[in-house]
Amino acid sequence: MAPTWSTTAHALIAVAMVGAARTLVEPRVAASVRMNLLDAQRAKVDLFMHLHLSQDLSSDRNSITHMAAGSDLTATDSRLAASIYLLKPLNCTLHSRSDCSSMELSSHPVCRRLKAARENVSRVSISDEVTLASFMQYAWVARSLDAIMAHERARGARYKWVIRTRPDIAFFDAAPAALAQPPQRLLLMMKEPIPSYFDGVFYVPRGLLDDFTQGLHDFYAPFGIDRKLNEFPWPPEFAFFPWLRSEKGMPWSYFPVPAVLVRKAGRADCWRLRAAPGLGRMSGNTGNIYDTQLTVWGRDPKDAHKVLSFENACRHFMCACQGPESAFAHAN
Repeated sequence: MAPTWSTTAHALIAVAMVGAARTLVEPRVAASVRMNLLDAQRAKVDLFMHLHLSQDLSSDRNSITHMAAGSDLTATDSRLAASIYLLKPLNCTLHSRSDCSSMELSSHPVCRRLKAARENVSRVSISDEVTLASFMQYAWVARSLDAIMAHERARGARYKWVIRTRPDIAFFDAAPAALAQPPQRLLLMMKEPIPSYFDGVFYVPRGLLDDFTQGLHDFYAPFGIDRKLNEFPWPPEFAFFPWLRSEKGMPWSYFPVPAVLVRKAGRADCWRLRAAPGLGRMSGNTGNIYDTQLTVWGRDPKDAHKVLSFENACRHFMCACQGPESAFAHAN
């Protein structure tokens, strides 16, 4: 009998969870990843976790701590241990810091340039530090993808797809099965429209993985020692994905991924999944694939006569998993 996706000897999909641990310690977030991302693939999945324990400077240029940063964690945090146990990663690496003070990135070209800049000025502005933190996440993603390819070489078999996600992203419905997707292009989750690039969740077919990973490394090349810190592109995904297409010939498209960034307990960015205002849904030009020409995500579980937009499906998930009887609270 021909092997099925679930009975092949080697895992066919690798998932790279990379970033600050943040709300991964929330049971609803970890359980949604287990049920709606890993299990939804209907194939063997190897999870690689590269988690940062400290608060990070991130995309809020007006404050030192981004509202998504959460709080510092320790490697012995019982909530984090419970989430890791639930997800059962093949590999889990905890990093105390994710900035240029980390041992792993201290020799990175961008960090060397930052050090040189600090030696020549009295201080580096907080907006520059924030921009750098967003930018440097790409170095961590590249390291994770390099580790996945090293594991492939060690086991003597390649994955079919690699999925990148973040620890603070919850999946409020079943994510698309990677093996059912067209393998000729990178697939991106769409965020709020115009522009919609989002680097939090993407699927990379194995045939494009080497070029994509090299692209992450090469993206830093134009930002040499002679560039000012405030010339880093921000947010980086607005520059990276157009650059990837034009400079690397990387084909990519959007596809609907039912996922949301959970910034803190009970607070999710469902609003990012709404149709663009003022573009006219009847015209079919909403700027968002989730609500084009009056399409909807599904029915309201509480009222079969009502339908849910993508945004409201997200909000329903956040409300439904608040109580102690939530299925997400008891996933195992």
